[in-house]
Amino acid sequence: MYYSDMNDAIAVTLIHAAHRVEARLEKALAGVGLSGARFGALSVLVTQDEPISLSELAAKLTCVRSNVTQLVDRLEADGLVNRTDDPADRRAVRAEVTALGQKRHAAGATVVNAVLQDVAQQLSAVDAQVLNVRWMPSSEFFLTQWFMCESYSAEPQCSEEVDPCQD
Repeated sequence: MYYSDMNDAIAVTLIHAAHRVEARLEKALAGVGLSGARFGALSVLVTQDEPISLSELAAKLTCVRSNVTQLVDRLEADGLVNRTDDPADRRAVRAEVTALGQKRHAAGATVVNAVLQDVAQQLSAVDAQVLNVRWMPSSEFFLTQWFMCESYSAEPQCSEEVDPCQD
């Protein structure tokens, strides 16, 4: 890809949009007592047929193991996850979701889906507008109308590269 100021503007705008959507998701998840990291961990655990090692959970979440250990500590304290001994390795522990964890994950999935459906509807509305605009390049119109619109005015949580498992 060639370099241009437009490419920089698009990249920065996409990053800001991602932060805004993430902020909306975090707010919605907070309403059901979860964070993005907790929901992510529960999302992995509810799909497992048996308890998985914390190393395996870290790999599936693309996190460092120490953060997963802390995350599982908090999930366990809230009654959402149980730790079990690994029968094959006395040094290792495994994590499994509890009934309460499954229930909380289901509530989280409901609010996440609602946010994502709202985002998709707004994107669809912008797509229709883009098709009708002749005087402005569609990428510029799209960027200014959706990513910078007031309905996504939640302050983005900008930071350096962050481990997705940190609460």
